[in-house]
Amino acid sequence: MAVYIPEPFFPQASPWKPAFAVILTMLGLLLLGACYCVTKEHSRRMQMNSRKISIRGKLLICLPGGRPPCMQKTRC
Repeated sequence: MAVYIPEPFFPQASPWKPAFAVILTMLGLLLLGACYCVTKEHSRRMQMNSRKISIRGKLLICLPGGRPPCMQKTRC
């Protein structure tokens, strides 16, 4: 017993088109995820740099002469 499916239900169906659509969608999602991770990492590093700069500024104010220890003139 065979089931006959008429041609109008599958007009020129190519097996590569759905596969291409799925791969293209997955690549797009992968690209969005990568952009999100890179943006998050960049903002985290910028926050760390701003904290380092603010800590350095506080240290410069607290040190005598307003210079870091490596830049102060010392006599041996």
